[in-house]
Amino acid sequence: MPRVVWKNKEQEAAEWRVVRRYLGEYAGTQLGSNHNDKITFIDPLTKKQVYLTHRYLRGADGEIFVKSNGKALGAGTFGKVTFGQTENGQMWAIKKSPTTVILPEKDKVNLLPSLLKESDIAVDLSKARRSFQGKDGSKCYQIYQFLGTPLDKHLSENTLGEEQRFDLAIKIAQAVYHLHVGSYARSKTSYAHLDLKPANICVDDQGQVHLIDYGFSENLTGTLSRLKGTLIFLPQQPVGTSKEVLDVFALLRILYLPELFRTPKGCVTRADSHKEGVVSLFNYDFVEKNNLTLLLDTSNGRDKDKSIIFILCNLILLRWNLAVDSNLKKVLKRSRQFNENYECLVALGLSSAEYVQQIITNPDSIERFKQEQSNLLKLNQLGLGQAVYINILLASPNLIDQFEQYQGQFLRLNQLGLNQIAYIQQVLERPEQFDKNYCYLKCFDLDRAENVKKMLDCSESRSALVEILLEAALDKAIEDCRQRGAPSVI
Repeated sequence: MPRVVWKNKEQEAAEWRVVRRYLGEYAGTQLGSNHNDKITFIDPLTKKQVYLTHRYLRGADGEIFVKSNGKALGAGTFGKVTFGQTENGQMWAIKKSPTTVILPEKDKVNLLPSLLKESDIAVDLSKARRSFQGKDGSKCYQIYQFLGTPLDKHLSENTLGEEQRFDLAIKIAQAVYHLHVGSYARSKTSYAHLDLKPANICVDDQGQVHLIDYGFSENLTGTLSRLKGTLIFLPQQPVGTSKEVLDVFALLRILYLPELFRTPKGCVTRADSHKEGVVSLFNYDFVEKNNLTLLLDTSNGRDKDKSIIFILCNLILLRWNLAVDSNLKKVLKRSRQFNENYECLVALGLSSAEYVQQIITNPDSIERFKQEQSNLLKLNQLGLGQAVYINILLASPNLIDQFEQYQGQFLRLNQLGLNQIAYIQQVLERPEQFDKNYCYLKCFDLDRAENVKKMLDCSESRSALVEILLEAALDKAIEDCRQRGAPSVI
C-alpha cells in the first residue's frame, strides 16, 4: 500500500500543527508545497519556521488530506487520481476532475451531475467521503477510500494457487452479490455496477475484495438504455439487457476469458485481450480441470440465464469439491442463507469441506459453530478438523481437553484410516490402554492398519491382543521364509 513519505516524525508532526492552524475552512482550500514554490510557516508550538514538504487539501466534512506530492494513481477520461492520507494514517484516492469540458463537435458539456451521482453512490456504499468543488467551481474533488491493488495488477504480481484463485473468485462474486442486494448501502438501495472489469476490482492487504469506480452505476432494476461499459466485458447486445444480467456477464468474463469470444463489436481472441493488459482469474486448464466450463463460458456473447447467487453457490461448492446434485439442490433452496453461513464460517476461521458440508446438511449448525468457535479452532490446530471429531465435540464440548491431551493417538487413528466414531470413542474412554497395546504392536513391527483394527475390534479381550501378535508374527515368519526361498512348515 502506498504511503506518504516524511523526512522524519518531527517534520510530520510540525506540518500537521501548521496545517491545522493555517488551512482555510472552505472545502477545496489547499496549502503547502506546489512544484518549486517554497512557503514557510511558523509552528504554533515551537515558534520555529516550518517548510511544508507536502500539499494539503480541506475536505467537505472538515477532514484534512495530505497529498503525496501529486503522485498519480491513475487517470480517467477527464480526471486525475492521486493518493492522499489523513492524520490518522488512512489512505485515500483523490480524484480531481473538471466540472465542464468541450468535446469535439459538441458544445460545452457539464460533467458535474454525473460526478456527483458517482460520488453519492460511493458515499452510500461507505466507500467515499462527500465530493466538493474548488472555490471557483471549475474542479470537482472526489475522495475515495484507498482499497488496495487492482485485480489485474494483483494477478500479475502474485503467483496464486488453485485454492487461492477459487477463494478470490468467491469473494469477487460476493462483492457483486452484495452490491445487487443492497447489503452495504446505507439506503439499502440495490445497485448495478455496469463497468465490472479487473481494473475496477481491488484486493487489499488482508485479501479482501472491493469494487471501485461507480461512474456508470445505476439502480439495479430495469434494462440498459444506452451503450456503456468496457466492450470486452459486454455481451453482443447490451442495450435493452437487464442491468443485473450485464453485471453477471461481466463477472463471468473476469473469471474466465474464452479463447475466442464475441463482443458488441465482433469477435476477440484471448491473446489480443492479453496484449491490451486484460487478464482473467482462471485459465483454460484450470477451467477444464475443475469442471467450470458450463458455468463460466461466454464465448457466444449471449447473456447467460444464471443469477449471481447461483454462480456464487456453485463456486463455493466447486471450491470444496462438494458440487453434487443433492448438495446443489439443498443450497439453492436457501441460497442467501447458505452464502451468509459460508461468510460466517470464513470469518470464524472454520472454512473447510467438513464445515461447509455441515451448513449444507443443517443450516442451523452455524449457531453452534459460533458458540464453540474457540474449541473448534483448537480442534483445527490439533489437526482434528474432520467431520467426525467436529460432531463429537459439538455433542460434548468438554472433550476438547482430551483431544488436546491425547492428540498423538487421534492423529494416529487418522493416519491409519481408523477415525471412525467407534474407534475414537474407545480411545477417549481408554487412551492409555490404546497407547500401551499399540506399543506392543510397534515393538514387533506390526503397527499396520489391519492389525490396529483387529486390536480395536477385540479391545475387551486381553488374549485377543496375544492372538493378533502371534498370528501376525507367524504370517511375517512365513513371508520371510518365502522371500529367502526356504521351505516353510505350516
